[in-house]
Amino acid sequence: MICPCSTDIRKSLDQVDLAKVVRAARKRFGTPEIVVAGLPEELARFENLAVEQFTLGKSRVASERFIGLLGTADLFIGVDAGPLHLADALGLPVIGVFGPTAPQTILDRDSRVLPLRHPRMEGVFCDIRTCANPVCVHQLCGDLVLEHPVLDNFTQRLRLESTHCAMENQ
Repeated sequence: MICPCSTDIRKSLDQVDLAKVVRAARKRFGTPEIVVAGLPEELARFENLAVEQFTLGKSRVASERFIGLLGTADLFIGVDAGPLHLADALGLPVIGVFGPTAPQTILDRDSRVLPLRHPRMEGVFCDIRTCANPVCVHQLCGDLVLEHPVLDNFTQRLRLESTHCAMENQ
């Protein structure tokens, strides 16, 4: 299962990013059945991918359906958003795709989430609220090889960046 979207656009995958994640998953795991979960307006952007779609909702019934679907998943891949944390809490193997958010600020040290982040973002918590083009996410997805993941260092001190993109001019 893949959940590519967050309410924060800086954390979300676009259609190109999601296609790269799907290709990386197929390369690593063969030809698994892949379900992409999202809100209706998000899923409309991903119609061209050869994956199943699951529509998320904001009701109790929709949430129960999603939890039921998670219970059938062998692996969850998602951005830093609620579904990732729910999959982790349910004990699923989880790969987290992190852009601006430093994983060590939202994951427990003993979390089973495998956090992936672009190496240039190591040690940076990006809080550039005006970012409309999350280069950190795009480049991570462009270089994504699930056989050799890019892991974040949980012991490193973080630098809060609110004015200059760590991915620019490098």
